[in-house]
Amino acid sequence: MPNARRRWIAAGLVFFAGCFTPPVKRQFISVGPLVQAAAKQPSDVQVYADASQVPFPYVEMGRITPERPLPGHFQSSSEQISAIRALAAANGADAVILSRQILLKGGTYHSPAEGVVHRTEKSLYSGITIVKSTSAVVAALPTSTPTPLVSIPDLFAVPDSYLNQTVLVEGIYSQLTVGQQATAFLLTASVNNQLELLCAYRNTELDENSRRWLMNQPNKSTLRLEGHLVRSSQGSAKEAGLSGASGFEFVVTRVLH
Repeated sequence: MPNARRRWIAAGLVFFAGCFTPPVKRQFISVGPLVQAAAKQPSDVQVYADASQVPFPYVEMGRITPERPLPGHFQSSSEQISAIRALAAANGADAVILSRQILLKGGTYHSPAEGVVHRTEKSLYSGITIVKSTSAVVAALPTSTPTPLVSIPDLFAVPDSYLNQTVLVEGIYSQLTVGQQATAFLLTASVNNQLELLCAYRNTELDENSRRWLMNQPNKSTLRLEGHLVRSSQGSAKEAGLSGASGFEFVVTRVLH
């Protein structure tokens, strides 16, 4: 793993350190068919804790993802959900399906300075925005939007051109590590085996078929992945155990096979 990381650094990815970022910076990333819906009021957006609770057929519009908060800068659950709801409404969603990640479990501990301290559970929320599939807006749009295939060398050469865009990437698979919250692996460029793209996904967010198929692939097999490139120093790769990983990371949303 250290050798792989050195090759990754030597390939020319830009690393960022010491820059201040807001505690929770949320962004909307489109997925699936392009859906153009009029903005709504946050009060019009329904919130569901699980997809099984949604009472109507729907189409996924996008994902609302946060950066991990800095220590001591946790927003409350209600503040996070309100922010997700507002961003979903701004993009015309009818509802949002929440995902919850526990960053710090509750309990008590003894502190010499404070005595018995009751520690509350800290959670980080993300969401999948959806619209009703019976909507005239959705029905009038194409059922699919082609996703461009981008080579790994292109991602290395001009990463800023692809930040947060949904693209397809093809390469040779090499598994690294599976953590409780996330999985990270390398995808090596077939035309230049010195270029290794760091890929990652949170184990609860990749669809079950893609996750199962990916986990059963042998090393050196060829994979085609759909996802988006993010600038990250606290991403899923670190959650999977790559404590030194930073720079750019390809977040996998779907495995094509």
